[in-house]
Amino acid sequence: MVSWDGPGRQYRRSCVAYLEDVFELIDAAPGDPRVPVLDEVIHLLNPTAMRARMEHVPASYPRRNALAERTRVSVSLLHAEPATIAALTRQLRELRESAFGRWLRPPGRDPAAEIDLGRTVTDRGVVLFRLGGAPHAAATAMLTRLVGQDLLTAGAALHGIGVGGDGIVWLTECGSMPRGSVTELIARGPGAELPVLAATTSAAAAAELAELTNVVVACRMADQATPPGLGGLSALRPGEFLLAVKNPQRLVPRAVFVPARIPPPERDGQGP
Repeated sequence: MVSWDGPGRQYRRSCVAYLEDVFELIDAAPGDPRVPVLDEVIHLLNPTAMRARMEHVPASYPRRNALAERTRVSVSLLHAEPATIAALTRQLRELRESAFGRWLRPPGRDPAAEIDLGRTVTDRGVVLFRLGGAPHAAATAMLTRLVGQDLLTAGAALHGIGVGGDGIVWLTECGSMPRGSVTELIARGPGAELPVLAATTSAAAAAELAELTNVVVACRMADQATPPGLGGLSALRPGEFLLAVKNPQRLVPRAVFVPARIPPPERDGQGP
């Protein structure tokens, strides 16, 4: 979920290696279970805290010697070049301090108030994430990437044991989402049996999405917003749309939405 654009990108490989050590330390010597994992990670980005946590790894841990050596190397690296994790630390702190970041915590006493994506997919449930851009645009982008990765992981885990996700990932106004997240969800979603429906009112985003998808549904658009070559969209009337399929290649130029019918109520114990 971390962005490697801008200053600090040259430290990406070192940061990834350091984070691998951090998460193994958390597994080998867990802290207080009431403390959010994100707080644990931020705390262990301090080399002194990392070295202290290593001392709590039990001798019975099978990889203790290897982890101790990796920890020693990581601590030495940070002492020699403190800027290595500066951008990483800043991003994680911004996420934790944002309104959404405060929700990233261990489960509480009320399971109904928690979101378990794996259980949601298994139970064919519905979860709505309303991730606005302001005032924490960077934190929102991080959380969006995190949700996307969690969805793919949940779907892939179920697919690996022969259980289909049998669901859909619906991205509303995906033009405001991180491009990499949208691309990865569209590419990997079907393999996890979680196909993606990406929607946007942005002509520029629609043109980009058309290159990533197999089926495109385009509704009426204003002339000034219509992408080049699709001027016919402005001729569509309300309730009409254009449907284009790449494989097998076909085009439905003027299709019509069919309103859903509400079944009549049951009477005297009879079905609808």
